[in-house]
Amino acid sequence: MAVLEQPKVLSGEGERAASRVAPQRSAPLVRPLTRDFLVWVAVRPRSYGETMEGWRTSCPRFSIWEDALHDDLVRVDPNSGKPYGEATVSLTIRGRDLLDSTTIGAAEGVSDA
Repeated sequence: MAVLEQPKVLSGEGERAASRVAPQRSAPLVRPLTRDFLVWVAVRPRSYGETMEGWRTSCPRFSIWEDALHDDLVRVDPNSGKPYGEATVSLTIRGRDLLDSTTIGAAEGVSDA
């Protein structure tokens, strides 16, 4: 997942000060499809089977589900004694925080393709 922060030049005089860069503490930029996926999961409990039907892909350029798992934005909670397809997919604390603070951006380097 691409989460970008825009750099902010620190105040000061001269060329040396202009070269110092610090990240801004603004809302992170998130790919629109990643945000759509997080919203979809947040709306109501989703089963693993339902999630795979809607979001799994074999295309390496469309890895929303895989990226969300890798980035610890969602988790799969197994339901004891039930098939894995019925496990619950939910947002992690990090996923909820990211969803609550995101800015959908088309910044350079952020792409859904």
